[in-house]
Amino acid sequence: GETPDPVGDMLFVSTSSPVLSDEEYAEFIKAQSALLKKYLGRPPEEGRRPRRLTYISSPCETEE
Repeated sequence: GETPDPVGDMLFVSTSSPVLSDEEYAEFIKAQSALLKKYLGRPPEEGRRPRRLTYISSPCETEE
């Protein structure tokens, strides 16, 4: 098999916790979907390869 190359494969994990109302979060999801749609469905060609994106959305713990 091939030797793993996380840098060359542009592998990363990122976590952020924006503070948003439900309405703002819905707007964010809509904008994110529009951006992704721009890149989906491109045909395979030289220099392109499939890339897997996984999103998990969950509530954060809150301090009270």
